[in-house]
Amino acid sequence: MYKHKPKIVISRCYIDPVRYDGNKVNETFVHNLLKFVEYIPICPEVEIGLGVPRDKIFLIKKDTYRIYQNGNDITDKMEIFSENFLRNIGNIDGFLLKGKSPSCGVTGAKTYKKNDGSEFIGRRSGIFVRKVRNYFPHLPIEDEIRLKGHHIKISFLLRIFLYSTFKSWKDKKNFIKEYEIFLRLFNEKFFKEFSKEPSEKNIRNILKRNLSKERAFYILSLIDKKKIKSLPFPLELIK
Repeated sequence: MYKHKPKIVISRCYIDPVRYDGNKVNETFVHNLLKFVEYIPICPEVEIGLGVPRDKIFLIKKDTYRIYQNGNDITDKMEIFSENFLRNIGNIDGFLLKGKSPSCGVTGAKTYKKNDGSEFIGRRSGIFVRKVRNYFPHLPIEDEIRLKGHHIKISFLLRIFLYSTFKSWKDKKNFIKEYEIFLRLFNEKFFKEFSKEPSEKNIRNILKRNLSKERAFYILSLIDKKKIKSLPFPLELIK
């Protein structure tokens, strides 16, 4: 078992049958990951009292983004809950949320012009995710759909495990030596600053963005060739 376990927020529907239709999301990668992390399960829609099962909610684009259920605007309830939850969540390493959800979808939430969910205009981020980005702009925020891309998965795993490991590793210089190859590939400029001052601010700067696709696949090739001596996350998570 890995000593350093990241703490992440995950959508509760990966664990319990709380989707709008009363079902659970069965996602192999998510359930494998849960063995190696501490997690806080959350369903914003259930938390604001919408119940299970429930009528669908719709993401609507007006002057701002709003959410409606049965013609009723429930945006304020969602935003109040989201801000209270995120303000009090404490130390966290990332978010793994439900794709396409009007509350939790990272990029794929269907968005409409009309309150009844008609006149589709595109796909956007859910209301809860927008608040997450405001509070934690430096942390990885992904959903199970985006994580099907191997380059995004490797970035997500590296970011949550490196960030968690750094915070609990007493000898910061040894941390740098152990994981230098990954840190440099994320951001060479900030790595130089980090190597001089290994602070939490500087590790955030390094890990603030995903790896490019080319760099992510480069790491995967090194792993396949067994040229990586220290991997911060369990190998089985990418097999």
